[in-house]
Amino acid sequence: MRTTSEYFEKLADEKAAFADSCRPVSGQELSLQPKTCDHRIGGILSPRSAFSLIEVVIAIGIISFALVAVMGLIPVGLTTMQQAMDDTMVAQIFKQVSGEVLLTPFSQLSTKFGNARFFYNDQGIKENSAGMVRYWVSTSLVNPSYPGSSNAPAGRPITDSLAAVRVHIVTASSVDAVIKNTNFYNLRVPNSGN
Repeated sequence: MRTTSEYFEKLADEKAAFADSCRPVSGQELSLQPKTCDHRIGGILSPRSAFSLIEVVIAIGIISFALVAVMGLIPVGLTTMQQAMDDTMVAQIFKQVSGEVLLTPFSQLSTKFGNARFFYNDQGIKENSAGMVRYWVSTSLVNPSYPGSSNAPAGRPITDSLAAVRVHIVTASSVDAVIKNTNFYNLRVPNSGN
């Protein structure tokens, strides 16, 4: 059985022999060709000089397992991204419709937004027909109500001073026109005298 000091002496001798094998011998001409070194210690390949087949197979297995897990998350991420895009587009479309409602004179609300339909493409641009659209918007006028509206004076109906517009936005799949989502919004429009 070897002692620790003997082991380290043998290791130091092998390292010195390795370093000497990479140096040019005195008297040799230096060439432009790189000198190949013998990377063997004691004439036998070092056990740490290469990966074994089992190590490579285990590493490939771990990497494959991780890649399969990551690939499984891609459909979930794409679905979430599409839903976020739809929610953003619905908010933009509602903003456009509510802007049009608020800019319309009070006396013309029923003709312009009473049981009306509007169509928007996947970019949120208004279309004239229901051809290849992704968002359908329907508006209707409903009786306005608010807390205490039943106590309004009888001589003047609430509909003379307040209108309620219901906005219904339907999101459909752009490929097969299947309804994916439905949103309802209510707008209260005061009569500002126009």
